[in-house]
Formats: sequence, C-alpha cells, structure tokens
Amino acid sequence: MSIGRYAWLGIFCSAVAWGDDLPKVLMFTKSQGFQHDVVARKKPDQLSLAEKIVTDLGKENGFVVTCSKDGTLINPEELAKYQVVYFFSQGELDDPAERTRDKAPSVDVAKRSCVLDFVKKGGGFVGTHCGGADTWHKWREGETRPFLDMVGAEFRTHGAQQKSTVRVVDSSFPAVKGWPAQFELNDEWYAYKGFMPNIRVLMMLETEGMSGPMYKRDDYPITWCSNFGDGRVFYTGLGHRDDVWTNPLYQKMVAQGILWAAKKVDGDSTPNLKEIYGDMDRAMKRLNKPFEE
Repeated sequence: MSIGRYAWLGIFCSAVAWGDDLPKVLMFTKSQGFQHDVVARKKPDQLSLAEKIVTDLGKENGFVVTCSKDGTLINPEELAKYQVVYFFSQGELDDPAERTRDKAPSVDVAKRSCVLDFVKKGGGFVGTHCGGADTWHKWREGETRPFLDMVGAEFRTHGAQQKSTVRVVDSSFPAVKGWPAQFELNDEWYAYKGFMPNIRVLMMLETEGMSGPMYKRDDYPITWCSNFGDGRVFYTGLGHRDDVWTNPLYQKMVAQGILWAAKKVDGDSTPNLKEIYGDMDRAMKRLNKPFEE
C-alpha cells in the first residue's frame, strides 16, 4: 500500500487526552463529483481548511476528531467507534464509475445503510453545506430517499454566490445562540426540495431581492435539526466559502452542532413547521412548491 493511499484512511488529530467521556467524531469529506475548496487537501496526509478547523474546535470544546475521505470506513464496525459522524461529502459516494475528485475509495453500496442504522440507534449526524443534502441523490427506495430524508431535505441547485439575509428562528438552540436575529452573509446558497415535516427550523433564508430564478420562492430553511430514531441530526447549508469557515460564529455553530448531536448539550428539536406556517399541509406545499432548477 502506498503512503498516499494509506493517508486517506484517516488522520487523528486532537490535543485533548483520549477518554471515554469525550465524544469521538468521524469527519467524512469524500467528494465524488465535485470537491469544495474548503475540504480539498494539498497532499493526502495534510488536512484541508475545514478539517483543520473542526479538529481545532475539538481541542477547544472537548471532542476528538478523526478526518477521512476513505469510503471503506463507512461500515458498522468502524462507525461503532464514534458518537457522531460529520459529513462534508458530495455525490454518489458508492458509485466508483462516477468521477472521484479526491481519488479516495468509494463507499460499499451494501454498507451505506449503516449510517442510518448508526443514527437510529442513538448516534449523531452533522452535515454542513453539501454534506448530506448534496449526497446520495440516486439512493431511492420506492417513494423514499432514505439518506436525504434523514438529513431533512435535498439540494437541487444554487445560483451565484451573493450576500443574502438570514433570519434566526430559534435563538435558544446552542448552535444558533449568539447570532444576530437577522444578518447578512456572503455564501453559496443551496435551493432545496423535499423538506421533511419532522425538522425544527433554526434559521431561514430570506429570498426577497436574491439574484437567480431558483430563489424566486418563499423564504425557506437554511439551518435545522431533527430526531431520527434515537439519534440526532443537525444540518446547515452555510459553509461553502473560506471566509464563512473562518467566521467565529460559524465555528461556534459547528462545534455546538457536534456537541448537540453527541448529546452533550441540550437543545429543543421539536418540529416547528406547523408553528411557523400555521398549518402543516400549508407548510409542505409552500416549502416544496416547484421552482426553476
């Protein structure tokens, strides 16, 4: 096995002493079709910007991070070592025929459901930007989208990067606490479809004035959480740009999202779409109304 190939297996980084009481996090950054700059490694054994930041957040906040792009680690035995799996992944991770931008091994299609089993049995899942919502689009089982349904929505398209307004819905949730009630941020804004009714919206993207046909729609969730079986799911669409990742508020969001998913901090995950829209049917119709992709 070459040194370069071995490097994809995982890089363990933490200055915190290893202990049973510290949550262990697998940060999985495999990119099948498109690799974002924030998770691109200059060399296989050198962490990307996002991986470095999450590793440092672990040192500061009391969780241990292993970073990897190796799809063979997505198996029941490996995931059993962790309390949280964190995806900044993209594409059909189990399709070796598709372009593999990072040249890391693919996930075994027969084992991909272990991620769902891991969360159902009490594990935590964290996804940022493409991690989750832009992953495993082709994984369908009848009318369901097992992985995307767990995450809470499916990425369909995006427009040009631009400054847009975000409104905080639940300022008490630990990953959102401290953000202004309304703020502007320059990022790449995903447009989603297939929102699930069980999510708790934490932040909404305000679409008025945005440039691009995919944003000619009602405001929609950009950060949310949910319960999945006995486990917890936290997702935010923020995180395409380097300057978002270096923003202290974003870093706090990621750290607290991980700790919440690991059940180390409390935060209300009660679904709130009915509360926001007044009626669940109305909420589903407005959120999942067709738009130009």
